[in-house]
Amino acid sequence: MPSKALLAAFQEAEREQDDSEEEKLGPAPVTSEPAPPPEGPASSALDDLTVDQRSCVEEMSTLAPEEAKTMLVAFAESRNWDASLAMNQYAAAQRFREQLAAEDVNRVAQYIRIPDDAEGPDGCLVTLEDGRGGVARDRLGRPIVMSVGLPYGSTSQMVAQLAYALVRAESHALPGQVPGEVCCVLETEPRDGATGTFRFLDKNLRAVLDVQRAYFPGSLRASIHLCKVPRTMAFAFRLAKPFMDKRTYDNIKMHTSYAALDKFILPDCKLPHWGGTYDFDHEAYLQWRAREEGVKLTEKLFRFGDEDLAQAEAAWIDALTQESELGSLSAPELIVGPPRARKVGRASKGGTGMWGSTRWNQKLLVLARGCCMYFDSTDERSDSNRPKRVIPLSGALVRKQSEEKAAATRRFSNAPSERFEILLSTRTFTFGCTSAADRDDWLEALREEIRDADDNLAGTSGHAGSEPTGSPGPQWHYRLPSPTRCSGRTSTVA
Repeated sequence: MPSKALLAAFQEAEREQDDSEEEKLGPAPVTSEPAPPPEGPASSALDDLTVDQRSCVEEMSTLAPEEAKTMLVAFAESRNWDASLAMNQYAAAQRFREQLAAEDVNRVAQYIRIPDDAEGPDGCLVTLEDGRGGVARDRLGRPIVMSVGLPYGSTSQMVAQLAYALVRAESHALPGQVPGEVCCVLETEPRDGATGTFRFLDKNLRAVLDVQRAYFPGSLRASIHLCKVPRTMAFAFRLAKPFMDKRTYDNIKMHTSYAALDKFILPDCKLPHWGGTYDFDHEAYLQWRAREEGVKLTEKLFRFGDEDLAQAEAAWIDALTQESELGSLSAPELIVGPPRARKVGRASKGGTGMWGSTRWNQKLLVLARGCCMYFDSTDERSDSNRPKRVIPLSGALVRKQSEEKAAATRRFSNAPSERFEILLSTRTFTFGCTSAADRDDWLEALREEIRDADDNLAGTSGHAGSEPTGSPGPQWHYRLPSPTRCSGRTSTVA
């Protein structure tokens, strides 16, 4: 039982968070009458940009002229307003979405469907659409995504659930909104008869979040309301504030009851057990989506813990599976092969400084099987030396680090002067070399490995791995349907 002092501290933190949100929202509604649907956000995402940020988005728009600029804002923001990096991430997202084009509601229906002996699903993600072109929205006009517990299944199954919900939510973006900027209500407490799926993030769930950051960066602007959270857990979350990214922390709201949602969502857009009047029928929703997509709805139902979940992997390539397999091999196995490694050598890598040293330390680097692997130990012959990290190279870029970035870290005595970068869609890895010639050798080998990795993935000849000089490649323009609004008290998807 927490002490009175701890409870007081929690209540103060809760008031602090609620007050900051109320500044945006205004006073909470005092009537249960449905308010008129919002015409759009108070200001466009483009209005809030600086001159340099707007210039970055304009540069991206010349390469993707059919894409909504608000969508490009999300990619630019996630790559710190570097147009080249943002377009690389955008192009990777297009390739990912091409794979999604073959997916339909049957990919997720088995999780959204409610078992006969329960009042809700074990765990699902679903956008609260009304079946008439509208969607439930919060008081800022953002589409509401309901998360019952957390997704479950294999990594690719959870990715499919996340992607389906976010793509549906993106189709309801109002003018000026960043597509994917949603209000997510997460039910931590299982409904009667259902199995609880709210849990601490395991490796597979973290992989799903990596996909979200890479391919749906607009969703990083979302507000996430964790409801029915025990007070002790909520207080522990408050204590973690100094150690978390400010944007991530500020986007998460923790509530001990659904009553706290009154401040953020009007009654006609809240589900009955949240204290509202929005009636969402899971089976009717699935039938409606099947009709819209022209598919026959399957009757399959997956429960949390079913043994066959692990066997139901998706068809697309799961880089994390590759990471797991390669990460279990020793340095000699990866170097000798087969296939034999393209390049083996030493390079230095700087610490992040988040939890430990910022000094640069020697690593063993191995280029093989479409990946770059680095080892904490430089012993190439030890059977116990296994990769510290496996970096999949398909779709990556490599380049010499700029003089400006290099100069910023030269205050550390052992920082190397010659460095190269491996740029993925979500992060950048920097390595140091003893000479410019050594650096250039690594860049050449990396580009060759990237080219082979891309060829193996696409089955075609390509020239990946160099800095973009024009179009990022074939475009898959994601056109948003006309924006729609919250249309009333109930959902009529039947």
